[in-house]
Amino acid sequence: MQAIFKSKAFLGIVLLFILGTLGYRFFVTTDVPTEESALSIGKDLTDLSDQLSRAQLSQALFSTPSYKYLTDFTAPIPQQTIGRNNPFDIIGRD
Repeated sequence: MQAIFKSKAFLGIVLLFILGTLGYRFFVTTDVPTEESALSIGKDLTDLSDQLSRAQLSQALFSTPSYKYLTDFTAPIPQQTIGRNNPFDIIGRD
């Protein structure tokens, strides 16, 4: 009688393992990209790069009145003191 219960328990454990494996495979794992989809990854970026490299800027833009009226608002950056000679040295020992 105990052999029957042991075999049923073993079959139950095997069945749970198979169902768990199948459930994991169908619901959790992601698809591995195929060769065709791997080749298409980044194709939009290479196409955009090709389009940008073919773009040309007309030099006439720099002689238009609207370009000449642009104002430069840059601010000078003052000279600042440089940090410690050895930034990895113990603090207080300069």
